[in-house]
Amino acid sequence: SLIHLSWVPRTRNHHDGARPLVMEPLDLRRRALPAGHPDIADALYELGWIAYGAVQERLYRQAPEILTPIPAAADRGMTMLQGLATNLRRQGRLPEAVAPARDALAVAEGSYGPEHHTTGSAMIHLGDHVNDIEEDAAAAERLYRRGLELLTRHYGEGSIRLLHGMNSLVGLLGSRGDTEAEGIARRALAISQTATGPEHPRG
Repeated sequence: SLIHLSWVPRTRNHHDGARPLVMEPLDLRRRALPAGHPDIADALYELGWIAYGAVQERLYRQAPEILTPIPAAADRGMTMLQGLATNLRRQGRLPEAVAPARDALAVAEGSYGPEHHTTGSAMIHLGDHVNDIEEDAAAAERLYRRGLELLTRHYGEGSIRLLHGMNSLVGLLGSRGDTEAEGIARRALAISQTATGPEHPRG
């Protein structure tokens, strides 16, 4: 409950107000639970949300180390590895950022299989790093298309969960002048407008 309460100041960017609301449950869990309990990892990750740079990196590294050996916690472990990849990228440590994104995909494939929509989400997240950091457009395109295929199969063609991958693919195709980009962009716009209405600023 304290962690849930911390989301209120966090969404307002009042991180100083959110921090003690996470520190207290982290301390409670460390005293009451065994060291490898997934609830401790969750609290570390929540604390990482309101941290920056090296502090956030340390928290994001601790959490997946706890969760990775626990099959039932694979989804949370994958999310935390993706958070670590984003953290390293923001620190400017670009070559290091790709590895945890690949690890997240490996966790998804190992836990859910190659045809699962969670694996598709991990592919799209990795595709962003492969495209932007490794500048391997061909590999990124394969990840985007396969990820979108898996998400579409599960959520349907009109789901807003497709927007991230669609917009990433549009950017990749548009950068090389591929005319397919416009069609995908129009589909993404239609999905967004259906979800939010034509007057919404994010449409």
